[in-house]
Amino acid sequence: MKTTRRLRSGSFARQLGIGLLSLATSTLAAQPARAPVKIAILDFGVNALLMSEAERQSVRDYGPAFAEVLTAVWQAAGDTLLVERRRLDAVLAERQLQAEQFGGDQAAAQLGRLLGASHILFGGVQFERGREHLNVIVTSRLVETSTGKLVGGRVLRGREFDLLDDLTDRLSDSIRVMLRLPQLRREPAATPSDARRRYTDDEYRRASAALAAPLQFERRGERAEAAALWEQIAADSRTPDRVRAAARQRARGGESGG
Repeated sequence: MKTTRRLRSGSFARQLGIGLLSLATSTLAAQPARAPVKIAILDFGVNALLMSEAERQSVRDYGPAFAEVLTAVWQAAGDTLLVERRRLDAVLAERQLQAEQFGGDQAAAQLGRLLGASHILFGGVQFERGREHLNVIVTSRLVETSTGKLVGGRVLRGREFDLLDDLTDRLSDSIRVMLRLPQLRREPAATPSDARRRYTDDEYRRASAALAAPLQFERRGERAEAAALWEQIAADSRTPDRVRAAARQRARGGESGG
């Protein structure tokens, strides 16, 4: 009798397990697949109002340079789609607009829909004088284009030499959290003092200006001239590593998305 009860109990447990597994499988199958993430990254605006005209001119290219390096970080991850910068520039040129004009969530979402993006990222870089270096404040907003709703925003602080290095990683990590994407494994980031020993502020400024130059050629449709400049930047050992990596991807035609 006890043996029969044990057999019946075991049979019931197996049937219950099979039933629960079947229910879980059917529930998962019924859930809609998550739409692929496709991000449009706009050029960041630059605010240096409290600085001299010469200083403002020296940092004006950091906005597009920051967006370019951030784009390269996302391309290297390879798990999301990106709107090609050429496509973004073409849409803006067609409507005679500048990326900085899309400061509001709804306007940015509208642009994102035109670009076929699921999300759009925009923001600005503010410069302030420090004791030895310029301090920077990066503000960013990630908006879902289908609804115009803010997914999340982030304010990051650092110094000028962090802008094209550590701050791009930190913002990228924040966006991944907002989108519930797996975090990337990276080598331990260089400390600001390490970065400072490798490159001077002037070298970072020259690098940002160097990145801006081929972008201007591309916006005018002069692809051959732009390609030559991407190659030149990628080969220049005096240029910060992140900037060279961004230029190498451009030189290889490494934009992802459409």
